[in-house]
Amino acid sequence: MGASPISDASCGVSDCDREKYWSHNHLCTNPLCRRKKLGLMVRHWSIYFLGVAKHGWDDEVGEIKTEVRRPQNFLLDPDGFVDEYGDFVGAWLGERIRAFD
Repeated sequence: MGASPISDASCGVSDCDREKYWSHNHLCTNPLCRRKKLGLMVRHWSIYFLGVAKHGWDDEVGEIKTEVRRPQNFLLDPDGFVDEYGDFVGAWLGERIRAFD
């Protein structure tokens, strides 16, 4: 079986080119969409002092997806706090979701 051009060392593809291909095509799929999502999260943070991004796996596309969630739908431990890295530290954290429409 023939090797693919990306993994064949004799075709002149360097490790740097392979890394650029991987990071551009798999990790940074749509920079404009990601920028809009980040902008929405920052807007929520500026209004509600809380911005939420939820990461997961999209089976249809086969890649990581990021969704910006409304802060009003989250239930936070009243004794919790946000540490210096921006992570919520508390006994519990939940999200209100609708099971049926």
